[in-house]
Amino acid sequence: MCEICGLNRILVRIAKGLIRHLDNTFNYWNLQFTVERIRPSTKTADVIRDAAQKMTYVERGNGVFRCLYGFTPDESRHAMFFLIFFDAVGFCVTGCVAAPKQPVLLAGEKE
Repeated sequence: MCEICGLNRILVRIAKGLIRHLDNTFNYWNLQFTVERIRPSTKTADVIRDAAQKMTYVERGNGVFRCLYGFTPDESRHAMFFLIFFDAVGFCVTGCVAAPKQPVLLAGEKE
């Protein structure tokens, strides 16, 4: 297993654990999670500052772990987390309902 794949699995597991801890009515089983590295920049800081107005903030360990999170209230629930470790490295973990896969038809096939 590659290091990035392992890190992504850990970050998704952290997000799922936070979902279960913060809102145990939220069903994350049908969500597809993606992980993106947050690169430090002025634009990134602006995005996080804007998101902080709409999201909930959690901190543990005096800055060891910081998190902004939000859940959508509609039926096709979504979750988004900004996970920041040691004020040095950050990730955005998003859980969205996966779009249903369309069947692939070969030339000449009927639906």
